[in-house]
Amino acid sequence: MRHIGKNIKRIRIKKKMTIADLANEHISAGMISLIENNKTKPSVERLQHIAKNLGVPIHDLWPNTLEKNYKRRLLLLRKR
Repeated sequence: MRHIGKNIKRIRIKKKMTIADLANEHISAGMISLIENNKTKPSVERLQHIAKNLGVPIHDLWPNTLEKNYKRRLLLLRKR
């Protein structure tokens, strides 16, 4: 199954961005690399920053089947 990191990397490369281009004060280049290589699971907050920097809606980062944990956390954030 594809994971979020692969989708982030695919979108980033399609937009001709480097990891350094995607990094900012909210998420480091090292963390982006860990996420893309499936070495860590990003928080919803980090995913929001990544999606914003990529210029895509957050749901574009997920594989075709949403992971239940992230979906639940995203719904909780929207209720705030």
